[in-house]
Amino acid sequence: MSYLGKEYYLESQENFEAFLDTFGPDAPEAFKKAMLNQKAFLKLVKNGDSYTLFTNSVDNTTKELTFKSGVEFDEQLRGNACKTTITVDGNVVTQVQKFDNGVVITIKREFTDNQLVATITMSQWDGVAKRIYKA
Repeated sequence: MSYLGKEYYLESQENFEAFLDTFGPDAPEAFKKAMLNQKAFLKLVKNGDSYTLFTNSVDNTTKELTFKSGVEFDEQLRGNACKTTITVDGNVVTQVQKFDNGVVITIKREFTDNQLVATITMSQWDGVAKRIYKA
C-alpha cells in the first residue's frame, strides 16, 4: 500500500462535464465550472483500523473524511444526505454513495505508486467519467 500518505494531483479528466450535467439545476453553472477547473488533490492515510481521505473542495478548503473500510456512514454533499460506504481492497478504494432519491454514485479509485485513476458512475446515467491524478 505504497500509495498511502501520498498526494495525488488532478492531471486530466474524461467525460466529467457530462457527469456534472446529470445534476441539472442542482449543480449551477458556476459550481460546474469550478469543479472542471479545480486544482484537485487527494490523499489517503491509514490510522489503525480507520482511514482518512483528504480532498480539496472547489473553494480550495481541505475536506477530511474518516471512515472504516466497509462500514456505512452518513454523509452530506452540497446539502444532500446520503449513506456512504468506502471499501479499501489492496490498491482499489471504492466509494458508494446512496441518496434518499434513489440515486447511487460509485467512485472506484485505483492507486499506483505514481498515478490514481478515479472512475465515476451513477445509477441514473449510462456514462462513465474519469479523473486521472499524478503523485
